[in-house]
Amino acid sequence: MTEKILDMAPAESEALLMELFEHAEKPEFVYSHKWTPGDLVIWDNRSTNHARTDFPDEEQRLLRRYTVSDPEAPLGN
Repeated sequence: MTEKILDMAPAESEALLMELFEHAEKPEFVYSHKWTPGDLVIWDNRSTNHARTDFPDEEQRLLRRYTVSDPEAPLGN
């Protein structure tokens, strides 16, 4: 969803973004959850990229979003 890096030439911005996306999507950085009924997955939006894969239209999907915020909390490693 990132389109550009502000204050950077378009071609330079595009090249840097592609490099960053390729790095972030390396298999050693990807966790792919194999869903089963009743699963709960929690992540820290401050330090995690997340997305979903496609699923069949006939399958149900229930997503609930809860936000817990502590502006003084440090970023985890």
